[in-house]
Amino acid sequence: MSTILETLSAKLAASIAAHRLPGAAIAVLWKGQLYEAAAGVTNSATGVPVTSDTIFPFGSISKTITATMVLRLVDQGKLGLDAPARSYVPEFDPVEPLLADITIRQLLSHCSGLVGTIFQDTGRNEDALARQIVLINSEPMQHRPGALLSYCNSGMLLLGRCIETASGQPWDVALQTLVAEPLKLDALVARPEFALRHLFAVGHVRYPGNPEWKVDPHPFLLHGHSPAGSTPAGRARDLVAMAEAYLHGNLLRPETAAAAWSVQMPASYSGSLLGWGLGWSLFDWGGKRIVAHDGSTAGTRAHLRIVPEDELVVALLVNAPTGMVVYEDVVGALCRDLIGVFEASASDMPIAPVADLGNILGEFGDHILRLTVSVEADGPYLTIAPRANPLHKAMSRLPIIPSGPDAFYLTGAGPLFYPLAPELSTRLVRGFQFVNIPGSGGGDFLCNGASTFKRIE
Repeated sequence: MSTILETLSAKLAASIAAHRLPGAAIAVLWKGQLYEAAAGVTNSATGVPVTSDTIFPFGSISKTITATMVLRLVDQGKLGLDAPARSYVPEFDPVEPLLADITIRQLLSHCSGLVGTIFQDTGRNEDALARQIVLINSEPMQHRPGALLSYCNSGMLLLGRCIETASGQPWDVALQTLVAEPLKLDALVARPEFALRHLFAVGHVRYPGNPEWKVDPHPFLLHGHSPAGSTPAGRARDLVAMAEAYLHGNLLRPETAAAAWSVQMPASYSGSLLGWGLGWSLFDWGGKRIVAHDGSTAGTRAHLRIVPEDELVVALLVNAPTGMVVYEDVVGALCRDLIGVFEASASDMPIAPVADLGNILGEFGDHILRLTVSVEADGPYLTIAPRANPLHKAMSRLPIIPSGPDAFYLTGAGPLFYPLAPELSTRLVRGFQFVNIPGSGGGDFLCNGASTFKRIE
């Protein structure tokens, strides 16, 4: 066993303590052996310790679960990858004609062009998801279908509704029958009331002028956004078990699993992100193919990394939104020790003249965020202001580093996107690229590898 696996618990505890974060759990599958560790507390108000049986919110890693549910229904002949979503969802009647024929494959690979996110509550009844689709119908498209990789919560909601109509079950019930029960994941939940049966790690937030992490007053977000990640929770080893099922063909047909982990839509940004598969993001780390997904929801952060050729799976769950610093410490050390590589840091990135930012200057936005790129007396900055996003409640003003023609990256505190913890920092980077798409449904876009923001005229 490697040194890092022998000291996994100590490494996780040291990272949590160094960054003064509430708690975390990690599960690692390496050479067929599962290793687990936990540190800190589930709740800063109660002091109950985290264990490997603690369930954490998965945030957007839940999208990989939704994708797995879709692919199971594809294998069963109940959904078609290249069939229009509207053939399964009677409520889907978009006002934009170009969106009418978007397919299941386009939704899974985040290139549908639908509005990224609408944070509006549609209740907790069984029609909550159908009512979300009605909201999506009235929104203008972000770009024409297939033109850009554009991370899309709305697309996952539409897929969730496809699951409901194809399976004949509400999404959270289908979660149990299609994923939890076959994999014997008895701690995988998607409703707050079911979380009460388990030890639950509540998310945390910080308030201006107070360095202490406090329990998030709204630990579960909208029920109608469950397929995109607002409510699902489970243990770190549950995510490892789902990834292992892809590796060993225990849940999907081998050709379906292979397609899920193959590029379906290339990235718009020329960094390490190769593109998106069927529900999964795909990276190149120094020649190693990495399958991944991250998640953030109410006061939490989650990371899932899979190295298929080495059969390595790592799932890290943190009950604070700045959990990337733990990911850098612990998952970084694991990956360097076990496979010899980790994702790029600022020291690996080029530095270009500020003049290279010419096309990017100005404002870009989507439904929930407004991004402004400017050059000021002390250098170039990215200002991020919330429009309608409960996860980004404060404005951030972040220094940027030009990295080439029409490209820049964030490092330091920037990639954390959490302005209330300014003492935390990372050497990891978040890159941005300017893209112009000509013609109908096109325009100027600022892409950060996955999400896209259209120029605001």
